[in-house]
Amino acid sequence: MPGQIPLRDRLRLAHPKTMPQVPAKELELLEDFLGAMLQLDPTKRATASQLLTHPWLSSPCEDRRPGDGM
Repeated sequence: MPGQIPLRDRLRLAHPKTMPQVPAKELELLEDFLGAMLQLDPTKRATASQLLTHPWLSSPCEDRRPGDGM
């Protein structure tokens, strides 16, 4: 999808010296996604269906521009 960071790029491990700058909004969404996924209490943990509709996966990253190094 145009304007969206592919999942493989979101999960890519990089050497710290080559780590691209990640927009603050993207980090907030990632923290929320991981928190929902890694919730210790299974009654509060997000389901796979809920995680698939989470904004970190389902919405485009508006701050990303072609050629910006991300």
